[in-house]
Amino acid sequence: MTSKPAHLAPEYADQFKDESVVAAYHTRPPYPESVFDILESLAPDLAGPLLDLGCGTGEIAIPMSRRLWRVVAVDASLPMLQMAKSRGGQEADSIEWVNLPAEEFAYPETYGVVVAAASLH
Repeated sequence: MTSKPAHLAPEYADQFKDESVVAAYHTRPPYPESVFDILESLAPDLAGPLLDLGCGTGEIAIPMSRRLWRVVAVDASLPMLQMAKSRGGQEADSIEWVNLPAEEFAYPETYGVVVAAASLH
């Protein structure tokens, strides 16, 4: 197994804990509605919750919580999770928010769909 490229070292991930990055995150282009349609179609029988790895401020987790019965959202940045919870309204209350890097998440159950959106870095 090869190691991560140097430019994707932990210092790269740490920038997403910076309050100014979190505050500006909403300026990213939104996902088109078709993304959510496709994700929902991948789990038609709701075999398990949607797992959103590197969920950031909830751009996938929050809309999917309106469509699926359960969402687990994992992110290493507590400020990102706090922003997601504050912008998610009632939907945010139904999401299980986990403050861990994906590499440390224990995967305690089976998931119907796993998403890593823009967090594959």
